[in-house]
Amino acid sequence: MIGSRFASLYNFKPYRGLIERRQAFTGYLTASAVIVFVVVYILLSLAGLTGAWWPILAFLPAAVAFHLIRMGRMRAGARILVISGVVAIGLGLTNLGWRHSGLVLAPTLLLILTGLLAQGVVVAGITALCVVLLAAAMLGTGQPASYDMALVLFQTALAGGLVYALSEGWQRSLTFAGDQTARNRERLVKLTEALAARVFEREDLNRLLAETVESIQEEFEDIYHAQVFLIDEAREYAVLRASTGGTGRQLLSRGHRLKVGSQSVIGQVTEVGKPVLAANTDIDPVHRRNELLPDTRAELALPMITPSGIMGALDVQSLQRNPFTSDDIGILQALANQIAIAIENASLLTEQQHAVEENQRLAEQSQHQLAQIQELNRQLTREAWTTFVGNQDLSPALTVDFASGTMTPNAEWTPGLAEAIQGRITTPEGEAAAGIAVPLIVRGQVIGAMEFELEDGELNPEQTALVQDVATRLALALESTRLYEEAQRLARRESVINDIGARLQSAVGMESALVMAAQGLQTVLNAPRIAIRLGTPPDHAASDSVEGQAS
Repeated sequence: MIGSRFASLYNFKPYRGLIERRQAFTGYLTASAVIVFVVVYILLSLAGLTGAWWPILAFLPAAVAFHLIRMGRMRAGARILVISGVVAIGLGLTNLGWRHSGLVLAPTLLLILTGLLAQGVVVAGITALCVVLLAAAMLGTGQPASYDMALVLFQTALAGGLVYALSEGWQRSLTFAGDQTARNRERLVKLTEALAARVFEREDLNRLLAETVESIQEEFEDIYHAQVFLIDEAREYAVLRASTGGTGRQLLSRGHRLKVGSQSVIGQVTEVGKPVLAANTDIDPVHRRNELLPDTRAELALPMITPSGIMGALDVQSLQRNPFTSDDIGILQALANQIAIAIENASLLTEQQHAVEENQRLAEQSQHQLAQIQELNRQLTREAWTTFVGNQDLSPALTVDFASGTMTPNAEWTPGLAEAIQGRITTPEGEAAAGIAVPLIVRGQVIGAMEFELEDGELNPEQTALVQDVATRLALALESTRLYEEAQRLARRESVINDIGARLQSAVGMESALVMAAQGLQTVLNAPRIAIRLGTPPDHAASDSVEGQAS
């Protein structure tokens, strides 16, 4: 609650840079101090403890400066604060005289404030102005003490020089820090882009992690060793998956792992899910020393977190104590998050690849089964038509000569028909008249062919397509006719069986049953002789008796 009110009162959102945020903080602090001082001064005036009126004039510029800083206009607010300070010093010198101890100290405080809010050249100008104001106040007394005057002016000039030097150094240090942060962020972007590229290239996960930790070690000069741990499926151990250098290869070869929640940097970060820093490994109890990394003086572990939970940790180590700043931790944490996303994306890509391979396998299996079904259909259709044609008195065929008006219930196997029966549309050669032969196909099985003799030359593509459609429709009609006749045959067969069965049910005695069965079969089969005998031949019965005794 208090934090939200503070954030709404002191607005730092317009200030993105490090220098601007520090200057805004200084401006807020100064303006707030002046406002509080004026309020206290007014209360003291009301109580009759002081009678000067001019400090009350500082309230308005301080309030205006505070408002401008909140609106993001830092330079305008800083100018008002500095100018109001100069005016306050001038009024104080006019009313109290230069020998007042507070006024002698005021220029120095104003110069310090100017150094925090503005650049060094502004400090130089305000220094000169303060020296002039003090000199004018001293000369205005009519009896200046040359020693005191020289001392005060020297102190003010010296303070201005020091503040100028410090402000220049402060600005440069903040600029350097900002540049360093920008370089670190540039490194982060570079590493992130490399991670994304490797993920989209569908590299092996171990190779992806190995190249990532190598890149981290190369990009950050304070890091001499980097590694990645991933929590196992049982969520009991953090297992090393990538590590830099020869030491890393040794750790990987022996299956280095640390228990989640153990007294170690990795154990703690994989349990709590927050960065864990051992700034000085000589005194920090959370650090577990590794005999293969004896030179480590600082260790930082960052959690790798996904929506499903803690995935693992990014661990970096340095040869120096206290090398990691808050900015470094923030950048490395962002990098750890990117690594977690990259690992998750790589896992998703692998799962998708497995799913695609499984779907492809199922599709191939389905195609194979479909091919088997189609082959079975062709085989059944071929056998059915072979049986059907074999049961006919004459081979089903027809030749129509429209020129002579004759129709013959047979057809010779011309070369065109013989070639079309192989499943190809053919145009016979060496004929007096042009022609075309088309196969009749049902469920992938050729059941016959038809041939046309033409007088107008070859068929155009549209006529050829028409002939193929007619052939398809004819093949389906013939198949329907065959199935109908087959159904009728089966119905007649079932009727005969049912009729004979009904007669047998009415038979009285075994001999009557045999007679009825013979009569029924003779009627259906038109057989001149039918013999029915029960029992087994004598030789076979003797053989069965010997086998029974032997057993």
